[in-house]
Amino acid sequence: MGISKKRAPNLSEEAIVEILSIIDSWCNGRLTWAALTDAIEHKTKVKYTRQALAAHLRIQSAYSEKIKFREQRPAVTRAGSVVELDEALKIIDSQRAEIARLKKGELVFLEQFARWASNAHMLGIDHRRLDVSPDPVDRDSSLVSGSRLKSVV
Repeated sequence: MGISKKRAPNLSEEAIVEILSIIDSWCNGRLTWAALTDAIEHKTKVKYTRQALAAHLRIQSAYSEKIKFREQRPAVTRAGSVVELDEALKIIDSQRAEIARLKKGELVFLEQFARWASNAHMLGIDHRRLDVSPDPVDRDSSLVSGSRLKSVV
């Protein structure tokens, strides 16, 4: 009988943000899915599969953008560089990658907004109706406590 491995938890918003940060700050040589999963496991102590990571559009997009960015970046000779300069270049690369990823994400959201606005217009939904805030969710109403159960019965 084989030993079953414990499944990694689903990717939460916090985990996705942390993974995006790892991708943005990648400077450990060539970025591959195997290297990324190892880096994520090292930092978070959770081993995700390539398939689990690639299934999330933001992670897949950041990964692709980082590879494209590193391939297009001009080679810089750093012979004789001081440690501070190397660190500064790493920070600049990380911030450039993050900016490129965020700009691409902004375009995706703008396209989605335009699509939603067009659909709302075709359905005759007025912008004032779209701007109405939803009612707050009463989370206590869905809980069944012992005291509430007795009062109902």
